[in-house]
Amino acid sequence: MKQQTGFTLIEILIIMAILGVIVAVAYPNYTEQMKKSRRAEAKVALVELVQMQESAFSDNNAYASALNTGGLLCATRGTCLLDNSELYTPKKNYILTISNATARGYTITATISTTGQQQDDAQCRTFSINQKNQRTAANASGTDTTAHCW
Repeated sequence: MKQQTGFTLIEILIIMAILGVIVAVAYPNYTEQMKKSRRAEAKVALVELVQMQESAFSDNNAYASALNTGGLLCATRGTCLLDNSELYTPKKNYILTISNATARGYTITATISTTGQQQDDAQCRTFSINQKNQRTAANASGTDTTAHCW
């Protein structure tokens, strides 16, 4: 008589249950790490723009009021504008803008794009930095989350 080899249905179900538990634990951790990496991209972009603002201030004795003026024409530097009209969006997850711009100050803000992969990040919806290197962040309801996000 020939002995049969293979897995029983019970053994396969046990393996499937173990894999289900592993995936249930690992996937949320994976998505949170991806959110953190996208936040890091936005913060790097903000710091790059701060450096460009300081360069513009050195050249013009004034900060730029938009991404494409006052020495910040990033198309020539290859970082801020993708095609001379579209604002720099790190991996299409955050949109950067300059606001409250005067000759002596500015605020640069990264806001989550509603079409990017980061759109479900409720913790860190916006990041801001100004000429004094003061950093802020806010969640979906506008609550200050600077300590968590920066």
